[in-house]
Amino acid sequence: MQRITLAVWDYLKNRSPLSERLATYELDWMGAVPGKRESRRFEGDHILTMGDIDQQVDFEDSVAYGGWGFDHHPPGGFHDKENPSTHQYLRGPHNIPLRSLYSRNVSNLFFAGRNISASHYALSSTRVMLTCAQLGEAVGMAAAHASAAGCNARDLSSGERLSAIQQDLIKADHHIHNFVTAVPFDIAPEAKIAASSVFSDHDSVQSWGTEPLVESRMQMLSILTDHITHVQILLDASGANELCYSFMQGPSNSSTYPDKQLFSGKIAISPGEKQWVNLPISCTITQPGWHFLVMEENALIRLHVIESPPGQLRYYPRPEDPIRPNPHSKWTLRTLAIGQKRAADADGASVSAPVWNEHAYAFQNISCFLGFSFACRVFPLQPIYEPAMVVNQHSRPTNLPNLWVSSKTSFAQAEWISLSWDRPRDIRGIQVLFDSALQFHFGQSWQGYAETAIPTIVRAYAILATLSDGQEVVVASVNNNHQRNCSHSLDLSNVIGIRLECSATHGAERAQIYAVRVFEKHDI
Repeated sequence: MQRITLAVWDYLKNRSPLSERLATYELDWMGAVPGKRESRRFEGDHILTMGDIDQQVDFEDSVAYGGWGFDHHPPGGFHDKENPSTHQYLRGPHNIPLRSLYSRNVSNLFFAGRNISASHYALSSTRVMLTCAQLGEAVGMAAAHASAAGCNARDLSSGERLSAIQQDLIKADHHIHNFVTAVPFDIAPEAKIAASSVFSDHDSVQSWGTEPLVESRMQMLSILTDHITHVQILLDASGANELCYSFMQGPSNSSTYPDKQLFSGKIAISPGEKQWVNLPISCTITQPGWHFLVMEENALIRLHVIESPPGQLRYYPRPEDPIRPNPHSKWTLRTLAIGQKRAADADGASVSAPVWNEHAYAFQNISCFLGFSFACRVFPLQPIYEPAMVVNQHSRPTNLPNLWVSSKTSFAQAEWISLSWDRPRDIRGIQVLFDSALQFHFGQSWQGYAETAIPTIVRAYAILATLSDGQEVVVASVNNNHQRNCSHSLDLSNVIGIRLECSATHGAERAQIYAVRVFEKHDI
């Protein structure tokens, strides 16, 4: 491998079309130990297959998820002249069963990582670090339950023991795709929920710049109502023209690509800047969740780009790439941070950056963590960021954003969300899951980042409890939080209300919270 690496560098440096550009480049570092992609795998009660992943099989004993495509390397490695390396994208996230994480014939042996019970092709998807980390957490939880119960690994794969593992994983902010379960002793879903404000895309917007419609663009929208009448889009037009558009429904598996066309049309556009243009879209919504507005190429139009909360993203066509085929979608959402001229991966190699304005450049250092969309308004208003989202049993996006989002704020006054009960409760703990920019695409770690904390995380917050006698007490106060998952152990009696007050983030201009869980005392 070292010989091949040095030969490639020699070619690039001395004889390739890039040699003039690389004249002042030096080879700074080369790894001494190769990272072996695949070796032995153990057999469990279930061998995970390519079909399981491709069809997103809904395993009863799901304990982890993955989303990396079939990243297949040929058997001959570097010297294989017939079979190229390929990366075929998946139709969406998939789950991994507990039965693939323990041995079929060694009663006390679990495994996680690149040795799980999976076929060669399935492993090409599950081998990546974030999936392996999920598997490690799942196996650790399962091993703890096996030790506590004094049972073998196989005894955990069904019934109450399996449910207990899954519930504890969800409580630990672990994710299992499309899996819904109540966290034991969480009384937050029984509460009446209120908040200081709620984000609305019908409010006035601050443009961060414009993007020319030199090729088709697509906007992801979250739809909850049973119908929509029209969508407004903010644009500039340099001359009279017609805009062609279509409205698409996403697939039933919660994946974020268009699957079925519901409406198409075209509309006359007059010359002018910052116009809100109505796009008639009169259709019934039979499947709440992700929907997509596609706007066809039009050289006379520039679309305004805004910073937006989860659930509103802009897409552009994927570049043709025979090595990385995507049979499910021709769109990609990889985007450029403010000031970035070229994307750092194959998906975004040909995307052009928006023309950012002065307002946008004020947020340049945190822009890689933010979500950007085209300025759109859906009619009727979609109730997708309501306070009740913090108790809907999903703690990250599924087929909806699943979080409460406050209005834009300077935090001169705290943004708050409250829970109240119709009778006094005895509470032993509170858990809050903040928004940690789950849409953020981490680049190579050596790149570094201008900021040391994720800007959407709430930095300063307080938790107040209202007791049945009317007394209000501060039970937690945090001034420099940088974590998504924040738990507070309490010993409170006669509580009729809890209020979480957010007074600062690490840069975002909204409070964004995925879940609030309130745990009642119980007899052990």
